[in-house]
Amino acid sequence: MVINILLMKRIVYSVISIVFLTSCVKEMSTVTDDIDSFDCSIEQIENTRTQLDSYNNIRWEEEDRIILFNGSTVGECYQIAEECVGQTSGRFVKINVSDDFTSGTEVDNNIAYYPYSSVIRCAKSNSSYTLSGIALPSVQDYAQQSFAPNSFPMIAITTSVDDKQLKFRNICGVLKLQLMGSDKVRKIILKGNDNELLSGAASVGTSLNSLPVITMAENALTEVTLDCGKEGVQLGMDEATTFFFVVPPVAFKKGFSIRVVNVEGAYMEMNTTKLNTISRSTILKMPTIVFKPTGVEDKPSVDQEVFADSEGGFYEVTFLSYGNSQVEIPDDASEWIALIDTRTMTEEKIVLEIAENKTTEARSAVLIVKDSCGEDIGQIVVYQTADEEIQEQMSVYVEEMGTLCNMMTEDQKNAIKKLIVTGNINALDFKTIEAMPSLKELDLSGVKVEANIIPSMAMSEIASTGSLEWYTSESNIEKMILPEGLISISEHAFNGMTSLREVYLPTTLKQIKQFAFYGTSLESVSIPASVLILEKAAFKKCESLKNVSFEEGSKLMRIESSASNDALGNTSSYGVFHSCTSLEKITIPSSVSHLGVGTFNDCTSLKEIIIPDDTKLTSLEGYYYLDPNVLGASPVTGGLVEGCWNLTDIRIPAKIKKIDQSAFMNSGLRTVAFAEGTQCSEIGDCSFSGCVYLENIDIPVTVTTMGNKVFYGCISLVSLDLTGVEVIGESVFGGCTSLKYIALPSNTEEILPSSFYNCTSLEECRIPDGLMKIGEKAFSGCTSLRNIPVSASLLEIDDSAFEKCTSLTIVRIPASVRRVGYRAFSKCTSLTEFSLDHQDEIALDGNILEFCSGLKNVNLCAKRIYVGSLFAETPLSSIEIPAEVEFWGSSRFVKDANAVIDNAYYEFGYHSGEDQWMNVINMPFYESVISSVTFESGSKLKELGTWAFAGAEYLSSLTIPETVETIGAAMFEGCSTLLEWNIPSHVKKITGPVYDASSVLFPMVESPENLEYVGPMGLMKICNSELDLSNCTYLGNCALYDCPYLSEVKWLSSGVLTLGNSITLNTPNVTEVIIPAGITSIDGNSAPFSWTAVTEVSCEPKSKLTEIGICFGSSSLKGVSNITTLDLSEAVSDSFTMKSVIGNLGGTGYRYIGVLSNMEKLSELKLPRCVGLYIDGPDSGAELRNTPNLKILEIPETVEMITCNRYGLLSESTVEEIHYLGSNIRFDGSALFAEMPSLKKVYYPNAVVTIVNSMFRDCLSLCDVHIKELDNLPSYSFYNCSSLTEFDCKLSAEIIEQDAFRGCGLSNFEIPESVNVIERGAFNCPSLRKVVFAGTESSTNEIYVEKNVFNGTELSFEINRPLSSSSSSCVNSSATVESIAFNHHQVKSFMQGYTGRFKAVVSEGITSIYNGAFQRCSGLYSIKLPKTLKQICINAFADCTSLTEVIVPASAEVAGSAFYNCPANIIYE
Repeated sequence: MVINILLMKRIVYSVISIVFLTSCVKEMSTVTDDIDSFDCSIEQIENTRTQLDSYNNIRWEEEDRIILFNGSTVGECYQIAEECVGQTSGRFVKINVSDDFTSGTEVDNNIAYYPYSSVIRCAKSNSSYTLSGIALPSVQDYAQQSFAPNSFPMIAITTSVDDKQLKFRNICGVLKLQLMGSDKVRKIILKGNDNELLSGAASVGTSLNSLPVITMAENALTEVTLDCGKEGVQLGMDEATTFFFVVPPVAFKKGFSIRVVNVEGAYMEMNTTKLNTISRSTILKMPTIVFKPTGVEDKPSVDQEVFADSEGGFYEVTFLSYGNSQVEIPDDASEWIALIDTRTMTEEKIVLEIAENKTTEARSAVLIVKDSCGEDIGQIVVYQTADEEIQEQMSVYVEEMGTLCNMMTEDQKNAIKKLIVTGNINALDFKTIEAMPSLKELDLSGVKVEANIIPSMAMSEIASTGSLEWYTSESNIEKMILPEGLISISEHAFNGMTSLREVYLPTTLKQIKQFAFYGTSLESVSIPASVLILEKAAFKKCESLKNVSFEEGSKLMRIESSASNDALGNTSSYGVFHSCTSLEKITIPSSVSHLGVGTFNDCTSLKEIIIPDDTKLTSLEGYYYLDPNVLGASPVTGGLVEGCWNLTDIRIPAKIKKIDQSAFMNSGLRTVAFAEGTQCSEIGDCSFSGCVYLENIDIPVTVTTMGNKVFYGCISLVSLDLTGVEVIGESVFGGCTSLKYIALPSNTEEILPSSFYNCTSLEECRIPDGLMKIGEKAFSGCTSLRNIPVSASLLEIDDSAFEKCTSLTIVRIPASVRRVGYRAFSKCTSLTEFSLDHQDEIALDGNILEFCSGLKNVNLCAKRIYVGSLFAETPLSSIEIPAEVEFWGSSRFVKDANAVIDNAYYEFGYHSGEDQWMNVINMPFYESVISSVTFESGSKLKELGTWAFAGAEYLSSLTIPETVETIGAAMFEGCSTLLEWNIPSHVKKITGPVYDASSVLFPMVESPENLEYVGPMGLMKICNSELDLSNCTYLGNCALYDCPYLSEVKWLSSGVLTLGNSITLNTPNVTEVIIPAGITSIDGNSAPFSWTAVTEVSCEPKSKLTEIGICFGSSSLKGVSNITTLDLSEAVSDSFTMKSVIGNLGGTGYRYIGVLSNMEKLSELKLPRCVGLYIDGPDSGAELRNTPNLKILEIPETVEMITCNRYGLLSESTVEEIHYLGSNIRFDGSALFAEMPSLKKVYYPNAVVTIVNSMFRDCLSLCDVHIKELDNLPSYSFYNCSSLTEFDCKLSAEIIEQDAFRGCGLSNFEIPESVNVIERGAFNCPSLRKVVFAGTESSTNEIYVEKNVFNGTELSFEINRPLSSSSSSCVNSSATVESIAFNHHQVKSFMQGYTGRFKAVVSEGITSIYNGAFQRCSGLYSIKLPKTLKQICINAFADCTSLTEVIVPASAEVAGSAFYNCPANIIYE
């Protein structure tokens, strides 16, 4: 707030729209007629309103206002009309302002005063009037060549109230000062030498017949300051700068002084002692003065302090300054500091009124003092002491809810220690109470709470959104009495009130909601009998709570809770008494039917929980949950008493039917007793897990189900009777290190995983006869177990089932067992013997006997054995495979080993990371020291599976029994020292590479006579020069890989031959392949001859070959074909099929792979001499992609049909010419020869050809089309063939379809009479010049032409047959037309709507121009009509706006609208 010392009140007004009346006008009773406007004029100063013009005339400015006393002493506000701004006369219009005016009395005249001020009052005496409340400004703002706005006062008086002519008269005069120099002037101060009054309060007297007279008040000021702004006004030496002071008429008896101050504070003083008079409405001019500073002003300085006591009062401050000053009071101190008296002199004195301080805190404020130009000159600091006498106890009656804050002062709120509230309160009142920092005791026994519910967070706030528990309270209350009638305490009501030690709950209370007293310091609590529900965490973390009692006759039904797991895996449980660490004993009311999870968790002092026999509880709840959707998630667990290590005994009442999961986990229980007559039938997961002191528990015979980990980690448990138990979960006794003996129930079919994990004292486990499976790690770490528990029905021993059972010595696997899992007996260091009992089939997974350092004998008697790394890290050096074994191979491919191998040879020897580990642990001899493998005499071995001897790095020789028919892939993977072995003569199948890819060449072997199947790399590195594969129907990927001596291969003589990729890769001597005549199909989708030395492929005469796959080309990833000649001409059949595929190109995605793709060296291609050639594949592609040396494609003359189900049969090929010497050929598909960038010539000299859509689309180089006859022209046939400039084929097509020649380079085209329809865009050829419609005068076959068919430059049309078109032009709007010649007897619409400029000639013999023939042809500028013309029909030339003259033959009949809107001069012959 800023208070001007010169004025007692700052005047503020605002404009309101003229259409409204202010309240003061409405209150006027003495004025009967409102005057809306007045005309005005201004008295001009001899030799200068509001601002001076260049002639010293006063002119009105925008928004100038006056106060008008319109026949009354009550003033009204008027504003200059917009059209009068800048004039010396004009009109004022009444506006409504927000100022308050008092009522007045009637007067005889209208009195107006400028400038407007709402504090001006009018008084009448006889015929004279006095205006009071006028103030002449003591600080005037500099205005260029004028004086400050609103600083030059004027007054007007009319002859009567009906007179609306206001003739303003000036009240003051003007002192004109002219300065020259080079400085910037900051301010100029004018002062009379005899202390003449020049500014401040004044009054003006006037009458109708006299001039106005101003009278200065006694407290008026003796100086005027002209403020030139902080930047100052720049003086010059070439021209004087003018400054104006507005002053009342005055006679300076002793002269006056002027001080001019520049922006740096330097000044010059000028003084005259002569009498000088300034009269009303005159200008007193002073001579021009050059400014030369003679001194520097002392900076006024104010630095005062005021000390006030708490009672306040009036305080006087005196200080020294130059000129008028202002005092700024801060907004936050304006309520208790006021400026009540000022006067301006060289020595200034102000009086401050300071209000009483009723608070308990001292206060202060800094008042800023500024000089007359608004610059800081110092400060006044006010200090006030506080009131220390505030009461500590208070009783308050609250009549209206939410108003408690108004019933106490801020000091009382801060000081009261005990508060007794009566009346009515709500949530707002609780927040008031919470904020009372000294309050210790709160008595609400006499209040009525809104809705009888303590509101949510009544005395607390959310400290963070991260947890339900992060609340805080500002309250320091220690004791609280809640009112009768209360029915509920809402959630978090008193959460975080850490000082609360005592609370009295009313007998009407029914519900205490979640977190209501969380974290308080309650020491005891009595739960009223009326309470029905205690919600979760209601008293959680009340760490001082020792006693909890329930009133007699308790109706409590539910003690609730919950548990959760956050994103980081942290578990939180919210039991009602969770972490009440001082609680020692509690009795649960019999009425309770639900006791929630974690109710007493971490109650570390709790020693006794009493659950009465007549309880309504049927289960003791706990919680265990593991989110299956979150990888690595931690389980959410919660029990009733987790962390209660002082709770040693518990009695389970007879009515309890279930002990839920985790109910007593991680507690201090030593004994658990079940009441007589117990109904308990189930003990849930983890119920007693972690009860490290539990020694004795008698499982009742009523219990039939025990969940997972029930006794996990109960290290003191010695024995247990499981009589009656039917279901036992996983890990039920895991970590029970004192357990010595256990007998499983008779109905046990499976020992679940980790059931006895690390039971280090277990010596015997008695199992029933029906046991079928021993689960993963079931007995792992049972270091005292001497015999494995087995039965005749046992089928599976799972992974690590007996790992680290260091007391086991002999293991015999019963005949019933079908699988022994990974590391099942690993690290059994005392084991000496391991044997099988004549199984039909068994899988022995990897590392079963790993680190069995005492192993001496292994006897593997079974028919089919799938072996993992059975001998890894064992001391065995030799092994004999029994005679009864029929299959020996890896357990990695138990289901279908060969199917996996056939898909990719990369399956072997090229792995890393986990995949590699999964491979090696399934190599039978991995990490073994076995150097000898023999076969028992009479061996029945038929099949050696995948990796049969893999990993045997010490094996040097091996003799395979002659009974073997199948050899698996990677049989000798990792056998780095093996040099001698044999392929039995009866082998029919080799599923994959016998060695790994890095092995040396293996010796030349005699090809087995019956070999039918060679898998990927199956004969890799063989030293043979010849191979007889005449019975082999399948050769897998790289089947003959790296065979440096092989030069001749005898292939399958008949039937279907299936080939994999790169079958002769790195086999340099196989350069030619002759396909036997009996082969009907070569099935391959992997480019069998890519990356090979094969250069020529041909068929034997009379070949029966009818189908091939991706046999000769290749994909970009599977190598490059070296074939230069491919001759399939001996394949003579009715049909021949080439089957292509979609290939995965790795990072570039999937792409079509044609049968002949990527044959980079192919220069000669002879296709089969078939009738129908079928190209079959899943998607679009290019059959000859990347065949740069193939320039001419010859289609055999026998071919009559080529079918392709893909777009672009030869797209991207480099073929330049396509030849066909047959007589008739059809194509089926789409775009068969599209997108052939190099195609130049199509040569079908003898053929009648049927083509397909987009046949030659985008063949940019095609320039020569030599076809005997083309019987159709489908859509896009020659689309974008930009090099095609001539088309001389015989055309027998009836339709030229859409865009058939679009984009071609054609310049002329003759449309034969066979054509009946031409579709849109067919001849959209930019180079087209002439189009002839073939026909004669006698032609009757009408051709229909769609719109926008033709495009070209300077087109000319010759029409020799009947023609019709759509309602739009057949010519594209971008084309230009030279002329049209109609040579048939009819002229129908052809150019209708074409706007380009053209002329038309209608030939002699034509008789009719049909309806709309040239309608809307706005560019038709000339038309020649024949003498034979008989009629011109409706709208024939309508809207032909370029026609200037038409000569109509005398014989022609012209329809009325034939020339509608046609400006032409129509001349009738």
